[in-house]
Amino acid sequence: MGRFQLRGDYIMAASDFRLIRPVTITDAIVTSNSVAEADATEWTSGTRVIGDLRMVTTTANGASVATHYIYQANTTTGADPTLVANQGTGNGWDIVGATNAWKMFDPEYQTQTTNTDTIVVDIAPVVGVNAVALLNLDAASVTVSQTTTGYTSTQNLVSQEVLNWYDFFFELPTRRADAVFTDIPPFAGKTLTVTIDSTGSTAKCGTLVVGTQKVLGATQWEANRSINDYSTAAEAADGVVTLTQGGYSKRLNMEFNVPVGFESEATRILEEYRATPMVFVGSEDYAMTIIYGFLGSWAVPISNTGRNAFVEIKGLI
Repeated sequence: MGRFQLRGDYIMAASDFRLIRPVTITDAIVTSNSVAEADATEWTSGTRVIGDLRMVTTTANGASVATHYIYQANTTTGADPTLVANQGTGNGWDIVGATNAWKMFDPEYQTQTTNTDTIVVDIAPVVGVNAVALLNLDAASVTVSQTTTGYTSTQNLVSQEVLNWYDFFFELPTRRADAVFTDIPPFAGKTLTVTIDSTGSTAKCGTLVVGTQKVLGATQWEANRSINDYSTAAEAADGVVTLTQGGYSKRLNMEFNVPVGFESEATRILEEYRATPMVFVGSEDYAMTIIYGFLGSWAVPISNTGRNAFVEIKGLI
């Protein structure tokens, strides 16, 4: 028998520091997607013209794996583009990127699945999950519902954060880009329907994560959010500066209070998930603390004086 210990009577709150550990998204659990995969012709073996685009969305055509990626021929070979040996300059195929329908499931935060009006996805994980995160959104609202349990929740993403009456009357509303749902009943085999609504315009989603959350402690005030900006500034001989906007990655430095006696388990979890992409939530009340990334440096104290743990989170591009 394993050892069970309840560390105090911890009550979960919006200010909890959470890890959302993703389940792997596969064809088997994405049972429906309203975004059509029509980016290119499906790959089949045979000769190619250099520059041809092919996509692999099914294993039925002889491909080694369904990648939901688009490939561009750089030779006349017809070899399987999903094999690493056949990828790269001069080896047959170059990877262009994920298909539009699957960009929200690829490892890149800033690529977005887009669709007119709405994006609706059904996901049926075989394990119990209790959290959904949607990141880099451009939509008016997002709804998550679950079959048979009756769970349904909608978050309005449109807001008007203002500092004065002039802004109230004349500043245009903005859209929150990130949303998390952390109160989903953790029942295996139940289908989750995610609806991203932007009626009258284009709905966009950069990252959709379904997974299990783990609370490590209570987030403390004075967290710092920043970015690493990969834009460039080229200065000519005459002093003219040309700015080229590039990608950026988010950064979050924060402290959290670990419940007494939970220090060793918190340390084990942070060690286990090193170099692992996941969603980190500093506080549900502050969207700026929701980051898709990986752990940087961290330290968990054993303290009887109330000293807090420290963590650095590095966002993915």
